Amino acid sequence: VGVLLSLPSLFAIISTPLWTALSDVLGDKRLVLLIIVPCSITLFALFQLPDVLWEGNLLTTHRFAWMFIIRSLLITFMSPIFSVIDTIALECLGSQKDRYGQCRLWGAVSWGLSSAFVIGPLLDVPSFHITTVFLIGNAITGIALLAVVYFMLPKPPTVSEEDSEGHETELQELLVESEEAENAGDLDKSSEHLVKLKHPDGIKEIDPASLLCDSALKDEQVEPKQSAVAVPEKAAVSPATRKFDLGDLGRLVVADGAASIVFFLNIFCLAIGSSVVENLIFLFFQEDLGATNTLCGISVLITVIFEIPIFQYSHKLLEILGTSKMMSVANFAYVVRTVGYTVFTNPWLVLLVEPMHGVTYGCKQSASVLYVSELAPKGMETSAQGIKNTISQIGQIIGALVGGVIMDAYGSVCLYRSSGIMVMLALASNVLVDLKRSGIYARPAG
Repeated sequence: VGVLLSLPSLFAIISTPLWTALSDVLGDKRLVLLIIVPCSITLFALFQLPDVLWEGNLLTTHRFAWMFIIRSLLITFMSPIFSVIDTIALECLGSQKDRYGQCRLWGAVSWGLSSAFVIGPLLDVPSFHITTVFLIGNAITGIALLAVVYFMLPKPPTVSEEDSEGHETELQELLVESEEAENAGDLDKSSEHLVKLKHPDGIKEIDPASLLCDSALKDEQVEPKQSAVAVPEKAAVSPATRKFDLGDLGRLVVADGAASIVFFLNIFCLAIGSSVVENLIFLFFQEDLGATNTLCGISVLITVIFEIPIFQYSHKLLEILGTSKMMSVANFAYVVRTVGYTVFTNPWLVLLVEPMHGVTYGCKQSASVLYVSELAPKGMETSAQGIKNTISQIGQIIGALVGGVIMDAYGSVCLYRSSGIMVMLALASNVLVDLKRSGIYARPAG
């Protein structure tokens, strides 16, 4: 089971940067989603095929091989989806990127509602096999996502549309410059009347005064005066030939100096810690504390409920704290949660620290997506989110593999206290960088 869960995840480390880079090179995130989403839906259904068609008749070795291959392909197509969607959300928000959390909270709402009122009740129906529930959920989710991508996401502008937009922007800039020149009396100089301007039909020489006249009398359709000189037309640049510099992407981790290095270290450590919790916590609850399935279900509901207010007010938190301090809050909440697990003997008491998951995930996700978007080179925003998620995926793989070994060898208490200590060290490094930047902590002169 560990091999089946962990090894195929290695494909995500390769596929996420490749798909996100392709998205930036093509300049068409919609097209990439229209490829990877249907493939993910199909592969998820195929992953359940042995249970549906063959049940116990398929040899164990054949079943394992089938599931390993299909899971590997599934992760290859599915892992970049969130990186692409996050980038699209940020683009739609425009100058209000700090409101990303208010978009992301609906993911928490849908997960909580579907778990509590759809998946759970269906699993309690004797005639519903768990595979059937997964297939229904996969179909509904996939169709809904495809509908949003195909019908609601705008198509990228064509080359001619990009040229037209660029021409309009340049025209507006020239109008402003011309108004300033007129106010200064410079338009009386005949030698400066003509200004070169890029135009879809070539490069024109245009009288700025005529542009002012055209702008003022546009409603009366006054034809602007133009004195054109034929110049060879400039070749248009298609989205596929946009510059994509892997060097710039590689320097993303050090783009903000020690702050960005420590930031990605925090992402990595939190990924390890989160993997330990997500993959092994129910074993700890049930085998060590004696928790019931009902208690485990309630714990999931509580974690989701507390994500929602964090996402809803993340823009306020970012305004007050900034991205770095938000990551520190996420780390601190994780430490409180995991150490709290190890001091309780009554399983119901773990519900007291479960809200800390909402704080950890909500703060980390809101801060990290925004911070990476600020670091990303122009035209490489999706790739930058892919790098962040790839670092996180590496941490999740390490957490799943190493966490299981530690739990078997030293027990659950040692595992969760160790992960808490690791994240606390990451928190300390983040705090030190913040203090140094604020001038509170600095090396003495000399």
